[in-house]
Amino acid sequence: NKRMSIPEELFPDFCRRISPEGTSERQSLINRFIEENPTISSRQVTMKMIEVTTKTRPSCVPTPSQKCSRFMIFLRPAFYKYLPEDEQPENWEAFAAEDEKLYAEEQAKKASIMVQDTVSSGGESPTNTGTRVSSSDTTHMGEGDETEDDEDSSPNLKRMRLEDKDEE
Repeated sequence: NKRMSIPEELFPDFCRRISPEGTSERQSLINRFIEENPTISSRQVTMKMIEVTTKTRPSCVPTPSQKCSRFMIFLRPAFYKYLPEDEQPENWEAFAAEDEKLYAEEQAKKASIMVQDTVSSGGESPTNTGTRVSSSDTTHMGEGDETEDDEDSSPNLKRMRLEDKDEE
């Protein structure tokens, strides 16, 4: 829903709050931003936070003189362009260009995975039998039986187990 996402005019402020130097207050930053902008969804802010941050301190950001928290997140260099000039690290453009390439690769990989997931769960696969079990519909299953929510099993193996159940 576009009305609930971070508007373009607020995005620079969002980036400023994270800052190149980073923050250890991820959740409180999200909560404050939502309190000040109630039309924006908490989920959208959280998703955008994941998209624009990194856990690794960018090379262009100087190491602080005092020890910082173990759980720091930093604004990715690709988003430094949204910061005021006086808050941008020195020589950030080279790091931003490199990070933009990496960011584009990550987005392409993410899109590819989403397409694969859609195809494998959407009935387009020739192995789909039409048998579906939701995670809330487990009353007929015995202990140790697999559901579609199991991470270790492949979708085809799950379908085979479900087909075996139907034949019993």
